[in-house]
Amino acid sequence: MKKILANFQKAWRAVIWSTRRYCRRLTKLQRILLGAGLGLFLLAMAAVFVLVWGWRYLPSGWPARIALNKLGASTYNDPLCHENCFYARELYKKIIAARLAAPEFAARTQNIILNEKENLIFREELIAAVKMAGGAPPDYLVNYLKDKKGNLKIKETIMKTFSLSDPALADDLINSVRDLSRSDADRLAALTDLENFGDDTLFNFYWDLLEHDASPKIKDQAITALSNIRSGEKYFTPEFFQRIDTLVLDPATDQYIRKSLVLFLADFINFPAARAIDTLVAVYNNAAIDKFTRAYAADILDQETANNYEAPAISEEEWNDYWNHSISATPF
Repeated sequence: MKKILANFQKAWRAVIWSTRRYCRRLTKLQRILLGAGLGLFLLAMAAVFVLVWGWRYLPSGWPARIALNKLGASTYNDPLCHENCFYARELYKKIIAARLAAPEFAARTQNIILNEKENLIFREELIAAVKMAGGAPPDYLVNYLKDKKGNLKIKETIMKTFSLSDPALADDLINSVRDLSRSDADRLAALTDLENFGDDTLFNFYWDLLEHDASPKIKDQAITALSNIRSGEKYFTPEFFQRIDTLVLDPATDQYIRKSLVLFLADFINFPAARAIDTLVAVYNNAAIDKFTRAYAADILDQETANNYEAPAISEEEWNDYWNHSISATPF
């Protein structure tokens, strides 16, 4: 060990001696340039350290300003936020929340949230940061819920984040779904947001969409909404399932909607009013119904009954073509 230490000291002295000897050969100008270059390098390394690791420990409101910019950049650059991104955003929001007591910074945050041209995800993340700051929602968020021109997604985020309820928002979403001048993409987004309310009183609204709307995407989402109704005893009556049977067995029903209805019935195998087994057997035995839906029915019946139901013969190519033209695969 002593020998290794002695060799290291010897080598270190050689390095120092060589450096001094080299510097003596430099002109005064070269020494100045070398010193300036070394100083700029150390300054750049210090700046990198501060920006990457040490920015959280800067004085006053600098960390919050940097966190705000980093959060904005993250929402623009990584709209699909995964694990590392998630933890980084949580850190940014905590730093932002801790600074919201400062009027100037709070006003800056408010302006971003209320700016309809700003990135939607950025605005939603800032609403979460406001929640982290504690207390009731600020007045500008409550007033935003009353603004008829306000973004429905932002309104929903405010309500969910602060556990608020606003019947007017539900009415806005219903009107958006019914507004045929809107694109199917916008109507579907409004319907999905409406479903997230978990309001069972919308049962008849969902059923009306299933029966009468022209868009297969809207119909399919309406089936999903119906399947999430919690007050089953109240709404899932024999009359309701009779109407489901009529739709399932109607030759005019879209084959993909029929498939969704068959899967819907599978959830009610043990629900007496549904008579789901009878309907599935009727689907299986009806040669006029597409063979893909009959294959689904056969699979469910095989699992739920003691009988053996052989599925219709369908090639892999036919299945691929079926899925390539499904509702989810079809663009708006």
